[in-house]
Amino acid sequence: MANAYRTLVSITARSRVAMITFTLAACVVAPALATSLIMNSTNPEDDAARERVLRARESVDGRATRAKQRADLGAMLADAREGGAASEARWRAALGVKE
Repeated sequence: MANAYRTLVSITARSRVAMITFTLAACVVAPALATSLIMNSTNPEDDAARERVLRARESVDGRATRAKQRADLGAMLADAREGGAASEARWRAALGVKE
């Protein structure tokens, strides 16, 4: 182990390219790879099946709330796209801005 360390130090001390390569490998690639492996082992990518199970368990109230939120978001986006005085008045009223 000590010989490997000494070899690494001598190579990186003489070569700027070797030092940059080692630094990138040690500080960027290795942590990114380790993080990716840990995340994939603890949270497998099977979101479609998980979403189907969760949607099947969803209550009627949950579905109604989701539909209302989606409709409200659509109305807000339509107001933002259209603009105008009516839209400005609705936004002012929603934010509690007094004239």
